Amino acid sequence: MSSAKRKILVLSIYVVCALFGVVAAEDKACTVHHEGKYFDLTPLKSSKDYHLTGTEHEIFPINVCQGVKTETFGVHDSTIADDQVAAFVRRGHGDFVIGKVNTTLSVYNKRPRMVLSGGSKCKSATGGDLDIRASTVIDFICDAGVFGPGQPRLVAALPPGNDEIACGYYIEWRTHYACPISEGGFIWNLFVFISVTVLTLLTAYTVLGTLYNRYVLQLRGIDQIPQFSIESMRYHSSEAIDWLKDIAAGLDIPGSNRTSGAYGRAPSSARAAPNPYSHQAQSGGIPVHDDEEASMGFARPQAGRKPETNPVSHQSQVIAETQAAQQQQQQQQQRTGLESLSFGASNSSSAPPLPQPPQQLMTRPVPTKLEVREATPAEREFMLGEDEEDEEEEDEDEEEEEGSEEDTPREESPSQGPNAKPSPPSKP
Repeated sequence: MSSAKRKILVLSIYVVCALFGVVAAEDKACTVHHEGKYFDLTPLKSSKDYHLTGTEHEIFPINVCQGVKTETFGVHDSTIADDQVAAFVRRGHGDFVIGKVNTTLSVYNKRPRMVLSGGSKCKSATGGDLDIRASTVIDFICDAGVFGPGQPRLVAALPPGNDEIACGYYIEWRTHYACPISEGGFIWNLFVFISVTVLTLLTAYTVLGTLYNRYVLQLRGIDQIPQFSIESMRYHSSEAIDWLKDIAAGLDIPGSNRTSGAYGRAPSSARAAPNPYSHQAQSGGIPVHDDEEASMGFARPQAGRKPETNPVSHQSQVIAETQAAQQQQQQQQQRTGLESLSFGASNSSSAPPLPQPPQQLMTRPVPTKLEVREATPAEREFMLGEDEEDEEEEDEDEEEEEGSEEDTPREESPSQGPNAKPSPPSKP
């Protein structure tokens, strides 16, 4: 990083810290720092006006850090706007403003004090207007026994003796909000904000998830309470969005000209129907006809999508346990069958052998190269030698037979039978 960039970064950090310091140094509205103590009267703001006690007037409204909510009557003063009236008293000739709104606090005698000035013009004893305007001093007294905003009390009105010409008022207000508190810094405020946000989201998730499980998934008992996990929160969030889209698509609001959105609006003459491919329609909650499906104009999701339950719900866990038990039972049955087969085989070994089934005639195998190989010279010589000896023996036998035939006469041998052929006559 170059030196110029480093200087710019340091200067930016310094400016940001200075801005934070200026903001922290300035007191917020209706707050004050004094001797290490911090007073905050912001909780005294109310949507309804407070009414003073200790006075004979029936209508004497007052508010803190904002204008009164009661409507004024007969305030003939152009310098006082209706939203600037911090307190007034209703008199016979009209409302008399005793001070404008002030959000600046001061500390007097270790008590937070608020001064309201710039009210209506004071009246003289003869009924004329004076150049002095009405004002009010409010001292807030710390009282831990008063839980809540408390009640303001009128202590004195000056000049005394005549309420119609009174122009100065002193009020005491006992409340535990006047007690000093510890000032929360930026980190504390951030922590409070994150905590409130998380609690709000968890509450909304619990309520909406319970409603969805009960009325869409038709779950009852403890199963309808959503489980707090990342997968279940993601699942319920997506399903809740789909459910809200289905409800919005099913609403037929007359005069609506909505042309954009997740789903197109069906014609007003057709019956309003939800998305036929949503989880609600696929789970059988609302029947959808084919002719309606063709005219809705919904976008078809991916093929093969099936409705599924919460993968971390009690119902899914029970189904998974049931499937595991069934698989274990099947494995035990298979193991028992194998043991019975092995037991039967051991018993059959002692029994007499069964007759073998008739064998089928096998075709002659094709001779291999080992069977048709040529004879070696020794084998050829051995085989030829035996053949020559056989031929020599046959020749000798034939010669002996021919010699014996020449020596004997051509007569019928007594040994010949009657069926013997006569020999041919000899030549002279």
